[in-house]
Amino acid sequence: MKHFIELTKVDGTKHLVNIMSISYIRQMDDNSSRIVLHSCKEKGASIAINIKESYDEIKEMIKSAL
Repeated sequence: MKHFIELTKVDGTKHLVNIMSISYIRQMDDNSSRIVLHSCKEKGASIAINIKESYDEIKEMIKSAL
């Protein structure tokens, strides 16, 4: 799907994320990542999710989704 990537939270649950909602991505020390998403329901609100995929894996997913 265009503009969406599938990410796996550290607890194993999968999420489809609209890349237009991504605020930023940070690589963690254990090679996992934290992604911060804008809330579409509350102006100025955001949510941070710890995910299994590495920073470089996410960059490639985003590139493919464009």
